[in-house]
Amino acid sequence: MSYADYQEHFDRMVRELSARYAAMPTDELVRLLEEKRYDPFYQLWHALPGRVTPGQVNPLLQAVLASDEDYLHRYHCAAAYIAINGLTGYEPVQLSARETQPVAEHLQAAFAEVEAARRAHETDAGPRPRAG
Repeated sequence: MSYADYQEHFDRMVRELSARYAAMPTDELVRLLEEKRYDPFYQLWHALPGRVTPGQVNPLLQAVLASDEDYLHRYHCAAAYIAINGLTGYEPVQLSARETQPVAEHLQAAFAEVEAARRAHETDAGPRPRAG
């Protein structure tokens, strides 16, 4: 396969997967994450921002970022995590490239920032009514 053929195949698969994920309900996207059914073209990660909430996916994304998952999946997961949580002080490489970055420290700081924002949002929202 020539590089041009490979690029054509790659681009076609990206378009097909993007369209498939765009048509899926968000709970199905979350289920794919839960089942660790990541596609080899990294499009699941790109489908998440703007479709899911931090509450739906943060624990799943944090688990991937802290895992030994393939680097490119961690990288694209980091980009999704940053976008979903509106983090401005991080680049995906900082949360994924263990060989060249202090990833553990960056993850700890990013996770703490997201947790602080979640708690502040809960405090701003006031007490929740009790069910029942």
